Amino acid sequence: MSEKINDTIDEKANEIIDEKIDNELKDGSSTEDILDDNVVTSKANPLPVYGKDKYFVILVIALTALAVILGHIGSLKTGVPSAKWLRYTYIGLGAILTFLGSSLYLSAINEEEMIFNLKMGNLITTGVYSKTRNPVYVGIILLSTAALFFSGNTYMYILPIVEFFILFVWICPYEERMLEERFGDEYLKYKASTHCFLPTKKTD
Repeated sequence: MSEKINDTIDEKANEIIDEKIDNELKDGSSTEDILDDNVVTSKANPLPVYGKDKYFVILVIALTALAVILGHIGSLKTGVPSAKWLRYTYIGLGAILTFLGSSLYLSAINEEEMIFNLKMGNLITTGVYSKTRNPVYVGIILLSTAALFFSGNTYMYILPIVEFFILFVWICPYEERMLEERFGDEYLKYKASTHCFLPTKKTD
């Protein structure tokens, strides 16, 4: 299945490149000039679709599942409130975070065509990426937090802080170094104007 998806992405990328070349040749551009264009050269240098992030996603899923299970075993069950109004409040917060997390994640994957743009080697700075540099990560952590709210054990609410800490010290520094080397000033300007996690545009 993944090979078919990759083939489809590659075909779409090649169609865009061929169309761009045809249009620029009609406008009088030389083949050499066109081959110097970023869209064409970026196809030869795709960004990794799955790197350290896949390990982070697996870790978040595993930790969340473990926290939900442990939150209802033995003495840890005391972290689940007995008051119904408080449980309903947690469930309501979980529903809100589920909506926010899934919106960020799906917007990054679908609306901004994340996988396709990575295959093309493009730096994505539009849509949800204009609000936060890491919408996929933030979305996943919000969904993890939502699961904990649905579970209702207050002892486990420390987990999202741990996940953000891992993301901040392990994943983001590695990826940002790679992007700075790849895109230079373009990425530095984007980084200066866009929050790492908070999904709101930076103000001067």
